[in-house]
Amino acid sequence: MQTTDDQTTSPVAVAALGVPAGTATVANNRFERFGIGPYVSYDFGPVFTNFWYTRDVVSKNAAGGDTLFFQIVIPL
Repeated sequence: MQTTDDQTTSPVAVAALGVPAGTATVANNRFERFGIGPYVSYDFGPVFTNFWYTRDVVSKNAAGGDTLFFQIVIPL
């Protein structure tokens, strides 16, 4: 979770965001994403796996899309 707003001072970035000339910074461009999807976990004895998939339903100031996570846990 992003706790503070980004500050853009680059003239190229400011122009690309469509901010009027003479404006030095762009504020309040906070990255926000929210996704939903299934989660599956399986225990193979000493080793277990986790798998989850999310599809973004809200995306603000970020590229939305699908995310796939896979984890294998082996205790030492």
